[in-house]
Amino acid sequence: MPRPVLPKPVLQPVVRVLVARVRAMHADRFVLEHGVFSRRLGRLAAVGDGLIVPYDYSTLKRAPMPAEWTAAVAALDGTAMTPV
Repeated sequence: MPRPVLPKPVLQPVVRVLVARVRAMHADRFVLEHGVFSRRLGRLAAVGDGLIVPYDYSTLKRAPMPAEWTAAVAALDGTAMTPV
C-alpha cells in the first residue's frame, strides 16, 4: 500500500475540505482513497489510502463485506458497487 503523499505543507489557520471515495471494493475489503483540499492553495494538500476490512471479533477473522456497507457506498457514489 502506498504511503501518504504530502504535496504541500498545510499551515494554520486554513480552511480545508476533506474528500474521500472508494477506489476498489472486494468481497472482504475495500480501498478508501482520501485527501485534504486546501482552499487557500486551491489544490490537494495531502492524499492517502486506507484498507478497510470488516472483522468478526467473535471468530477473530475477516468477515464478508456487509450488504449495508456496499449499499451505502453505492448510494454515496451514485453507482452500483459490486464486490469483486
